[in-house]
Amino acid sequence: VWNNAGLYTEAQTPSIVVEGSAVNNLNAIVYVGAKGTSPLYNISKQRFQAITTAVVASWKGFVDTDSGITEYKWRIGSTAGGSDLQNLTTVRLNTSAINSAVINLVHLQSFWVTVVAFNRVGLSSFVTSEKVTIDLTVPVAGWVRDGASGADISYQSSTSVVSANWGGFSDAESGIAEYWASASWSSAQRSSNSNEIGTGLVSSLVTKGNKLSTQIPFNTEQQLQLKSAASHLLTTVTVTVVALNKAGLRSSKITSDGVLIDITPPVQQGKISVCSLIQ
Repeated sequence: VWNNAGLYTEAQTPSIVVEGSAVNNLNAIVYVGAKGTSPLYNISKQRFQAITTAVVASWKGFVDTDSGITEYKWRIGSTAGGSDLQNLTTVRLNTSAINSAVINLVHLQSFWVTVVAFNRVGLSSFVTSEKVTIDLTVPVAGWVRDGASGADISYQSSTSVVSANWGGFSDAESGIAEYWASASWSSAQRSSNSNEIGTGLVSSLVTKGNKLSTQIPFNTEQQLQLKSAASHLLTTVTVTVVALNKAGLRSSKITSDGVLIDITPPVQQGKISVCSLIQ
């Protein structure tokens, strides 16, 4: 700026970033549900939930290398991208949220979560989650048999592993996600009128939904306990199976009728005679 005497003063405006692109959402993904609810299927693939009054979501992958992300907003709808269940609501720079609106979902109702990311100049992009459906029914329980496959077995000599197979578990709405199988033992005196004198949890594991049989191994300490009990007591190992559906609901527990651990060879009764036949 110049005055009439020819003197001047310089001034400089702040730098301005000119950006014409929205937030990059190419690798962005929206998760629905609490993380870590199951060890067997990724939370991003969750399609069902059993909670009717809360929607939990988290997200990652939004990128803006020019002006940066300044805010996230999210909405919940009964259609993809909709907001009839919760209007667009800011969570600032948080990357997870729980619904602020009152929600009362019902069995078999579906919803979607949409997250919108804004950059410093107000441009935005959004990503919508997979459809999530409410499932309020527990799986139908089936049957459990002792043995690796086929018909039920009643005896085994092994004290290192027990096998079981099962079927008949079902869930019409969300399907079976996984099975929980556990083995336990009980011992009693070798008398029909004796009381049970020992019980214990042997081992447990989780199997994927399509697997309908398992082998449950015993560790060294458990093997010693079983051998000790089976050497002088009637010792039976049973396997209990529980099915979980994809909404996280459990079936009732089904237990096999048990397999008797027999580690003693037959006992000779009386004398063995050898006869020779002479023609």
